[in-house]
Amino acid sequence: MKPILLFFVLLCLFISCEKNGLMESYNPENYFPLSVGNFWVYESSYTTNGGNKSSLGMDSLVVKKDTIMRGQTYYLVEGTWLGNRPYKEYLTYIRKQVISINGKVWFEGTDFGSIVNSYASVSGQDTSYSEKFYMIKPELEVSVPTGSYETLALVGIYRSPSVSVQDNVHTKWHYAKDIGMVKIHSDYITQEYVIEMDLLEYELK
Repeated sequence: MKPILLFFVLLCLFISCEKNGLMESYNPENYFPLSVGNFWVYESSYTTNGGNKSSLGMDSLVVKKDTIMRGQTYYLVEGTWLGNRPYKEYLTYIRKQVISINGKVWFEGTDFGSIVNSYASVSGQDTSYSEKFYMIKPELEVSVPTGSYETLALVGIYRSPSVSVQDNVHTKWHYAKDIGMVKIHSDYITQEYVIEMDLLEYELK
């Protein structure tokens, strides 16, 4: 194939991919802003299968500082989540991801549907449970006290021999553009209750 003809074929393929959204990507800095001083405040609650909802109090996350590690700028995000459980992670931007110092992906802006994290707990020679995580792109609006947002979500899928319903959505982290994480929805393993975190207020520097 002549070089000029090859060029036009490749150009047409590129345009076709863009038109069909196959090359669509989302900037992680817009969906997970990590400037020092940014903070988010949440209301956490749990709801039983019977529909009874109870408050777990307030949670908050703040970007405390930045530091250079392994030649990369990492941001310390610290606070509590899902009912005052301690949270502390060093996060950075690599390509289209937000990724922790230990390799956990918290946001992926390009590769939707592919597994970005996977974990397994082994007891003896048996796997007691495993989880896998992947990104999905824009969902229906998610409503929280600060408003309604079209979000990208990190989805966690749980598997366990002790749970009859397999591949149920275990956890969803919802990210909104120019805000950050606006909601977490976590179905507990026993399916007896759901814990949620809804954004109450935030400030971006």
